[in-house]
Amino acid sequence: MRISLAAVLLALSLPVCAQGSAEAAKGKISMCIGCHGISMYKTAFPEVYSVPMIAGSWQRMRAFGTGTTTVICPITDYFVAHHGALGSFVRVYCRGAAPEAVMRLARALPGIEAVHDKASAARLFDLPPDREGDVVVISDAATCIGTTPAAHDLKALAGQRLRTHGGLAESRVPFILNRPLNAAYAARAARGSLRNFHIFDFAINGVAA
Repeated sequence: MRISLAAVLLALSLPVCAQGSAEAAKGKISMCIGCHGISMYKTAFPEVYSVPMIAGSWQRMRAFGTGTTTVICPITDYFVAHHGALGSFVRVYCRGAAPEAVMRLARALPGIEAVHDKASAARLFDLPPDREGDVVVISDAATCIGTTPAAHDLKALAGQRLRTHGGLAESRVPFILNRPLNAAYAARAARGSLRNFHIFDFAINGVAA
């Protein structure tokens, strides 16, 4: 078996784990944050999951013409069976269809909580506008969104509940520190609008001395 010099150097550079000390841990700041909530969707017949299809090949989009829209489901997992490649947040890139027309159609779909144009989505969710879709569609807590029926085969669920994420209903997550906050950061937390990545700032700068 051949081992590269880089691999050897990496192994030599790895720290050795010492015996843990509960006493030493008292001086550490620990934090815990959730990535996202996960809604549970019924898949038992006859109460099937609700999946509005909004891709260019879906019947209601055919009026815009073939290839005039591209739908991307960014917050999905094609490799985990219980996600079914479905999500609650999709981006629609308009290649010929007017964004305003797509937004009107999306708002009329069942189970849709919010529809935003590029500028609004970037502002509301701190997203880079140069990479954002022309239209953002977000489903409600009881609905997940797909592209076309052929892209979402749920046979792999084998009777298990469908789980997916990405919508506003899944945005509430734990935000835990093992120390009380100082006055400034306590006031900031009380105002709300925290994001999960803010926990690093809170852990470094926000705990009481």
